[in-house]
Amino acid sequence: MTFHDYLLKNLENTAMIDLRTGDDIFQYNYWNWLSNGQFHLLNDDYTIGHILHDGTISQNEDGSLVFSARYHPCKLILNFYFGKATK
Repeated sequence: MTFHDYLLKNLENTAMIDLRTGDDIFQYNYWNWLSNGQFHLLNDDYTIGHILHDGTISQNEDGSLVFSARYHPCKLILNFYFGKATK
């Protein structure tokens, strides 16, 4: 499945996203999906934390997604948390 297809199907229900690159873990509560194939993960002050370019995904047994793209970061693990975010 492409990353684009996954986002179109699931993003409305996503409350939080974890991005893991090796030992580094980043948590995001805000994001923008741009029609040019870029997914921007935003910091709490709405600055861009990571830009992911459209690629492919596969799902691990624990429900996390392995994301692969041509551009850096090329391989990472994403966890999408679904539900309504509360403050």
